[in-house]
Amino acid sequence: MSYRVREIFSTLQGEGSRAGSLSVFVRFAGCNLWNGRPEDREKGKGACALWCDTDFVKGKEVSAEDVRLELDRLWGERLPSAKWCVLSGGEPLLQVDHALVDELQRHGWNVAIETNGTLDNRALDLMDHVCVSPKLGSTIERMRADELKVVLPGHVDFEKGWTDGRLVDLQESGEWGALYIQPQDPIYTDEVNASYLASKVRTGGRDLYERNLNRCLNFVANHPEWRLSLQVHKYARIP
Repeated sequence: MSYRVREIFSTLQGEGSRAGSLSVFVRFAGCNLWNGRPEDREKGKGACALWCDTDFVKGKEVSAEDVRLELDRLWGERLPSAKWCVLSGGEPLLQVDHALVDELQRHGWNVAIETNGTLDNRALDLMDHVCVSPKLGSTIERMRADELKVVLPGHVDFEKGWTDGRLVDLQESGEWGALYIQPQDPIYTDEVNASYLASKVRTGGRDLYERNLNRCLNFVANHPEWRLSLQVHKYARIP
């Protein structure tokens, strides 16, 4: 079995309950909600196509052992018990299987995954940490995870994002270890890996970002079981 991987890199986890911790990311190519091409944003199946800033197009075919060896190389001689990798995308569950997770865990890796929740892949039950981040316009199949993370407003047009009622319904219809709300980072729509927070000079998105942030703050103030998640890796200007 081979896997199409866009990149493998070491950085700090920037979001959710593990924010600030050293992790090695495996970014898989491909997504079931958008093809990743900026010119096709309007053709995406989920609202995320309109605001996703991640490059997950193309990629290289690698084996499970290839992935594990690269993880080991990037981790080096650091504390073995702290070894965390994050399977991301795109949508990693299009490719992740038991064989890959077993290869990583047998060699001491804690395995986390970030998924849009549209695929209830059986490999999820092997994970050490699961984050479901649902997108408007798609059907959620995985209603159980260590954390639920929702990006607000969830759409380019502020008025078409998640409502408080839909968020509460989502909360009550699943089994979530923790609940996170995160402000949407305005993108430059003709590029990938380009957004207000990620840019070296933050221009053109401040007002919209602050509006999204205030939306999150107000929601948490009225629903204290939820927590605010910020993309700390972007604030730190790291991958």
